[in-house]
Amino acid sequence: MKLIKQNEPMVINTVSLLIYGEAGVGKTSLAFTADKPILLDFDGGSYRSAYRKEVLQIETYKDLKDHLSEFLSILDSYNTIIIDTIGSLQDKIKVYLIEKDPSLLNKRKSFDLWAAMLQETMVIIDLLKGKNRDLIILGHVQEKNRGDDLIKRPVIAGQSKDQIYRFMEYIGYMSLKASQRIIAFIPQDDSFEAKSTGGIREIIVPEAMPDDFLASKINELKQTINSQNQASKLAFEEVNQSRAVIMKFEKLQEFNEFIPKLSEFAEKKIIWEILKDCAKLKGFEYDGISKTFKDKRNNAG
Repeated sequence: MKLIKQNEPMVINTVSLLIYGEAGVGKTSLAFTADKPILLDFDGGSYRSAYRKEVLQIETYKDLKDHLSEFLSILDSYNTIIIDTIGSLQDKIKVYLIEKDPSLLNKRKSFDLWAAMLQETMVIIDLLKGKNRDLIILGHVQEKNRGDDLIKRPVIAGQSKDQIYRFMEYIGYMSLKASQRIIAFIPQDDSFEAKSTGGIREIIVPEAMPDDFLASKINELKQTINSQNQASKLAFEEVNQSRAVIMKFEKLQEFNEFIPKLSEFAEKKIIWEILKDCAKLKGFEYDGISKTFKDKRNNAG
């Protein structure tokens, strides 16, 4: 437990990414270039990667559940945890649940099955997030109707998609465009789903990647978020300090002398509103013609 005060920046040390795309576009190979990764292979396809590092093959979800403590302790030796793929993890969860309770195959219990799958999925993701490591979730792509349009989105079962989306700082669609692999985090249209907490638009993935390619990109993503947090902290301090100064003003001259100083502030619009509000409380009103505050009490009648 750690208390972060209002004027302190929140430093992000780990991030969670969801990267999805067509089979064979290079998602797994890309993930292996993260910082000291371990790949949780639910998909059975890690052997195809030329960049392969350490892999934990998980044949069944029951095996994971039966050895959960051992599973979690193994992860302590790594800096990045990769789920490959989220859809295959959920397929194994579904088999596990039905083997435990075959009645879930009954159509009347389909809601119970989806609810249980959601719960199991989020328990695993919560546990992985709790390891305080970078988390990369890989997914295949599917097309879904949205009105008259088709939109690309990750293969994630049911309502768990919305839950997982909330956990992710970045969601990127990886595709091949003009012989160039691109991960897009901000869609230019409504053709695919994506998310960018730090405003990063895309990452271009080279054909021959350095062994630490994604590690360096993830560091850039963290720096972007932390820079924004630092900027928010500085803005908060600037506004608070200016408010403290303005609230001490009593004379009309003080308010007018402060007007030229507004151009010095990054948060000039907010500080201008504070200046006008405080002036109004003192009986002064801004005159747009003279561009100065006037004493409205002297002008009354």
